[in-house]
Amino acid sequence: MGTPRSVRFDDRVTGRLASYVARHPGLTASAATARLVDEGLRMEEHPGVVFRDGPMGRRATLVGGPDVWEVIRTARSCATPRRD
Repeated sequence: MGTPRSVRFDDRVTGRLASYVARHPGLTASAATARLVDEGLRMEEHPGVVFRDGPMGRRATLVGGPDVWEVIRTARSCATPRRD
């Protein structure tokens, strides 16, 4: 459980949030707000990374590119010494 916060949104933002929640069954306004704020802060920390819905849920991807996990997998495979 998170820490309660009081936040005031412009009416237009509240309407867009309600629309977002309506398009995502099972998601509450509180959970949607927490997710979107968290993702927004993470995108601010890592320019070029965005979040998208996929078959396995939300995931971090590069703008116009692969999922972040794919980049990490490739980088790790290049860094691992080969045993021939």
